[in-house]
Amino acid sequence: VTSKTLDNPTHVLPELLQNADDIGGSCTEVSIELTEDMLVFRNHEEPMSVENVEALGAYTKSTKRGNLDSIGHFGIGFKTVFSLTESVYVHSGFFSFRYSAADKTVPEPVAREELPVTNEKYYDGTTIALPLSSEAQKNRRGILEEQLSSIGSLLPFLNHIDTITVSVFGEQKTFHAAPSEAGGVEITCEQGEEQISSERLRIFSNSFEPGEELLALIADKRNLDSDTLQEQTPNVEIEVAMPLDADGAPGSLDESHLFCYFATEPNTHLPFHIQADFSLKPDRKHIIWPDEFNRALLAQVADVFETAFI
Repeated sequence: VTSKTLDNPTHVLPELLQNADDIGGSCTEVSIELTEDMLVFRNHEEPMSVENVEALGAYTKSTKRGNLDSIGHFGIGFKTVFSLTESVYVHSGFFSFRYSAADKTVPEPVAREELPVTNEKYYDGTTIALPLSSEAQKNRRGILEEQLSSIGSLLPFLNHIDTITVSVFGEQKTFHAAPSEAGGVEITCEQGEEQISSERLRIFSNSFEPGEELLALIADKRNLDSDTLQEQTPNVEIEVAMPLDADGAPGSLDESHLFCYFATEPNTHLPFHIQADFSLKPDRKHIIWPDEFNRALLAQVADVFETAFI
């Protein structure tokens, strides 16, 4: 993992969301608050285990190391938070501690009242607070604003999280995914008591077992242990999101995109979105091309499309 990767604020929200989604169990809701000088991320219901806490600060250790389905839970990707802050505060269950940019691997215990303040002795789920550095406030906060404005687009591709509440400078919106009566999933956005947008999608997916060469690329890309992956029978998943009309029939898209949780910028002009764990350029707005890993992912689209319509 390069210093450029760790100093890239575009990775922070995707990493935190994937971490929360990996938890599973009763954790189906997250809330994200952005202010002038703070980013606070909360997942609800499921606090961290002792094993999670021990793994959080280690670059080369993760509680899910070698697991291709739930990768990097509070692992390497968590270190990207230091692209936004000098100290990150973590409150989970009865644990309260922080990491500093000066020593990213050694947690320092803090009072439960520190960032954010609470009168409770127990944190329901996990709260991660990032006091924004002066550099982040000046040059990087806008990246978070842009990502938060489109965060509802991630919901169809998350496994457990179905509700994301976002507050940006006091303006709150709630994005929710639920099964649609006409089939598929309906993604809604509410502000106050008013529903301001709604979209219906049907998700089709396919997985394939990567060969030895591609497996080595995956291990390098995700900083996983190659030998551990070789001992498993890992599968790589690719998803297609097809728009539906009010009756559940295939609809149309004004624009379609490749997603790696957040959409990349180019319009693919396809009648559906494609979600996969693509290798991305640092801005996360474009996939790397040419790239053998991305080529292998896109080669599966025809099989997913066949599953959807045949």
